[in-house]
Amino acid sequence: MQRVFTVQAKGTITVFLALVFVSISALVLTLVESARTAGLRFHLEVASESAIDSLFSEYHNDMWDRYRIVTYECDDPETAVNSVQKYMEPYLNVGSWMRMDSAKAEINEAAYLTDTGGEWLEQEIVDYMTFGVAESLVDVSAADTLDSLWKDLNEADAIQEITNDYSEKSTEALKVEQALMDINESLDKQKELQSRAVNDLNNGSNGSFQKEADRMIGEMEKVAGTGDDDGGLVCVYENGSYDLEEELNRVDEEHADAYANIESSEGQEIIQSVKDDFLGYSSDEKNRRAEVEEIYSSTVNNIIAVKKAKEAAREIEEYADELRSAAEESEDSGEYEEEIQNLWDELAEDFSAIDIPNLDFEFGVADKNKKNFLETAKKLLGGDLLVLVLPDGKAASKAKLDLSLAPSDVCMSTDRNTENRSVFENVLIAEYIAKFFSEFTDDVDGPVRYEMEYICAGKDNDKDNLAAAVGDVLAIREGMNYLSIMRDGSKRSQARHLAEEIVIGTSGGTLTALVPVVECLIIGVWAGAESIIDCRTLLNGNKVSLVKSQEEWKLDVGSILNWGQSRKLEGSDSGDERGLSYENYLKFVILLLFGEVRNYRVMDIMQINMRTKENDFEMRNCIYGLNMNVTAKVKHLFTIIPMISRETGGFTRDFELQTNVVKAY
Repeated sequence: MQRVFTVQAKGTITVFLALVFVSISALVLTLVESARTAGLRFHLEVASESAIDSLFSEYHNDMWDRYRIVTYECDDPETAVNSVQKYMEPYLNVGSWMRMDSAKAEINEAAYLTDTGGEWLEQEIVDYMTFGVAESLVDVSAADTLDSLWKDLNEADAIQEITNDYSEKSTEALKVEQALMDINESLDKQKELQSRAVNDLNNGSNGSFQKEADRMIGEMEKVAGTGDDDGGLVCVYENGSYDLEEELNRVDEEHADAYANIESSEGQEIIQSVKDDFLGYSSDEKNRRAEVEEIYSSTVNNIIAVKKAKEAAREIEEYADELRSAAEESEDSGEYEEEIQNLWDELAEDFSAIDIPNLDFEFGVADKNKKNFLETAKKLLGGDLLVLVLPDGKAASKAKLDLSLAPSDVCMSTDRNTENRSVFENVLIAEYIAKFFSEFTDDVDGPVRYEMEYICAGKDNDKDNLAAAVGDVLAIREGMNYLSIMRDGSKRSQARHLAEEIVIGTSGGTLTALVPVVECLIIGVWAGAESIIDCRTLLNGNKVSLVKSQEEWKLDVGSILNWGQSRKLEGSDSGDERGLSYENYLKFVILLLFGEVRNYRVMDIMQINMRTKENDFEMRNCIYGLNMNVTAKVKHLFTIIPMISRETGGFTRDFELQTNVVKAY
């Protein structure tokens, strides 16, 4: 019997291998898809960086050409977004392997030059000045030198502020002395009128007596006041004295910041010396006020006594008329004469007994003319500054500034995100301003003639900006000149000698407490007058040393009296080539400015000048940096294959990639 064998072809191994192949393929293709996704993400980052670089290459050419500021002007953020998306298009269609679709950009944050107090403008300026034009800086490279200069400027400014206030108090002290002199003059007139009135009474001349008595009452009321909102000379004195005392007590509080800037022992000693002199004078004032109050009381009583004497004189006159009429009727005119004369003599004796007080203390000044000349010079110092300092033949521009939509008005912010800049960086910014902005001596035409002066002052017209900026320069010079006088024994001796001539004169007076007070006024006016000559020199294009030598000093102490007398300040405006120019002094003023104020005023000038070419230019549209998110849609290449999709759980047909890009100039 034949045996038959059958073979069963089940394909077990083939199926197994197929399953293994599918699984391995799914794994491999998934890994490839993952690698492709990573490559796409990197490609998107490169595309985004390139696109935003291209956007920032569209910087404002005029801002760069004129101010070396790199910024992207954009009045609508969507414009920047659309530009980035446009610059990304070449990177999207690069073949099927790295293809991306529908790239979208979104701004997370934009940093504008006007943000946070103008700190980004500051940063651009510091970067440019540090790496671009370091060779143009003044020779102040040492940090210690800069710090010392900064402290000296602040100290000089503080000393000027405090001593100028004390100088004003000196003027008030002279007004107090003038009030006492007026009181004394009135008391002397009362005594003179009293003597005449007594003679009139002795002569039985009631009419003349009444006139003299009325004049006496007028002088007394001039001292004590009438009571009808008229306090009289005593009130003028007391108000001035009390006000002066209160103002002196407030000096420390009002100038607390200035005191904090005086760090040197020399500066502190100068201020303390001035303070002690005024406190000494104020202390003597308390005793004098008590005596003046007694004079007031005596004068009020004397007014009553004079009025009673007037009434008594009228009664004597009436009585004499009655006796005279009776005598005429009896034809006997000699019997009543002796009686009437006795009445007049008694009234004259009583009237002469009215005690008109004296000022039993030292007061006033000896040389009124010199005092008046000094006060006139002080008033001139506070007058129209430009009239005093502008060189002959030069006038201030009267142009108005177009500050519509000015950054200082619409963008001003003091919300700083960074620490205060170093002294060196502030010097760099001041140097930048001097390099790119004009000032008076440049004599240039433009929408703003005095650009640096505007940055110093922020007024809406050239003339006011010039006056304010020159006033700031004057303050620096006053502080330095005041220090020069205080350090120079010869000059202090001249000031003290003039003060003694004004207060004591040749009469040997003893009001020594007033001498240092007047000396303070003299030094203040002297320093101010010298500073006016300095400013006139600077505006004429010459130079003035920060600390002047004896040879560079232009005025002696007598010049201020001549100025007060003639109202014309004479002095040479020749300069010193080793000194500093007007521009340098404006840099000092800018160094003392609050940083945010300075920054916005700089942007005001930039905007005004840019608008001469571009009417709608606004600094608030100038972008410094951008933080953007960029997304793009990408299609899967492998994981959408059905067998892989089933193995991997399924993927959508496309997905989004996102990257963040940050760019700043």
